[in-house]
Amino acid sequence: MKHIKNISKLLLKRWLKVLSTSEEEVLNKAIKEDACINKVQRKQVLKKLECFDAIDSESAFKNVLNKLEETPKTSTPKVIVLIRPYLKYVAMLILGVISFMLYQHINKTPDSLSKKLASLNVTIPYATLKWNDKIYSLNADKEQPIINSNGDTIAIQSYQKITYLKNNDIEVHSKEIHQLTVPKGRSFRVIFDDSTKVYCDAGSTLTYPATLSVGLTRKIALVGQAFFDVTKNKTRPFIVATRDMDIEVIGTQFNVLSFPENATTQTTLVEGAIKATTKHNNKTIAIVPGQKVDASKTKQNVVVKQVNTYDYTSWLSKKLVFKNESFATILKQLERKFGVTIINENNRLSKKSFTAKFSTETLEEILVSFQQNSNFDYYVKDNAIIIQ
Repeated sequence: MKHIKNISKLLLKRWLKVLSTSEEEVLNKAIKEDACINKVQRKQVLKKLECFDAIDSESAFKNVLNKLEETPKTSTPKVIVLIRPYLKYVAMLILGVISFMLYQHINKTPDSLSKKLASLNVTIPYATLKWNDKIYSLNADKEQPIINSNGDTIAIQSYQKITYLKNNDIEVHSKEIHQLTVPKGRSFRVIFDDSTKVYCDAGSTLTYPATLSVGLTRKIALVGQAFFDVTKNKTRPFIVATRDMDIEVIGTQFNVLSFPENATTQTTLVEGAIKATTKHNNKTIAIVPGQKVDASKTKQNVVVKQVNTYDYTSWLSKKLVFKNESFATILKQLERKFGVTIINENNRLSKKSFTAKFSTETLEEILVSFQQNSNFDYYVKDNAIIIQ
């Protein structure tokens, strides 16, 4: 409580414009170390103090210190009281407000914040599989067969995975286009009939033929993020169509990131070889393992970089890796991973870049980590997290 009282005095002195240089340094250090103090001095208290602009700063502060610390008054309080009898009461009220607010914020336990986040009425829907105007709800807690228009079982959905069956006699497979939609907060795997595996990230949509065993090419479309482990077939290339480029492989492992809100589409090669053809100028680029290519419709340049592929595939092990990412982009990833809605009202913070890694941390622990590097606050309202 003594710490709170001391900080309260310094905040009041700053507002009254009687803060010394040394005291300013102490207060700035405290603000930097504690985001709660920063919030109090920046927003809530200042709003409450606007009506007290006529106060005699020097006299008011002397009065409140004398009263608070119960030390002998060295000034002539009777003169102050006679001239402005309300000063000491107003100043005491202000200091009381500051102290109370600091006490409330500094003594707020992590558990109380956790309960607020836990109070979010978040219901994460199941993934869905759509074709021929039919929609399957893919319940992650059970198994079910996927049946085509002829009544044939063409796939088995088992928890968070769909496995397509090998059956070359069913030609109708190639005519049916399936669309898998993975909601925020979930992930899903698809194993095609040629044994190719696709790991779909939260918030992604994958569109593909029900079988990859027939036809000249194996072509699918992606909106979102997915990791591909493609079975090698030299005579039937595998093509991933995205917003900004088409990626063609024979058999390889690679990651594709192409969310609508992202400025570019990224492809990161883990092993094998890739040919990426951009859609804005029809330019084809070949990359080797350990490289990443970025392409955009709006920009003519295509960027190829040597990267650590783990940074771009860590999401497969439910980890979060941010390399010089804007806070706005980070919030979108947190929304997808945790299945929540985050509204950022702090425009200054949106453009700030961060580098960080998280593995088992909760959403609250991640937000607190960013708070330690930037001054912002957040609260829960109407099933959303509001950042100020």
